[in-house]
Amino acid sequence: MRAWIHLKSIWGGTVIYGGIILLVLIAISVHPEIVPYKSKVQLLTKKPFIRVV
Repeated sequence: MRAWIHLKSIWGGTVIYGGIILLVLIAISVHPEIVPYKSKVQLLTKKPFIRVV
């Protein structure tokens, strides 16, 4: 039980922040006004980081 509490304290914030970003990306890709149906979304390393083609 103690090991789980220690692991939770190490990775808890990382999982939360990563999950929030993932939920925002999913919401953007699902919303029809932001990303039209059957369009491609590209993730880039330079600006703009997200491109809809």
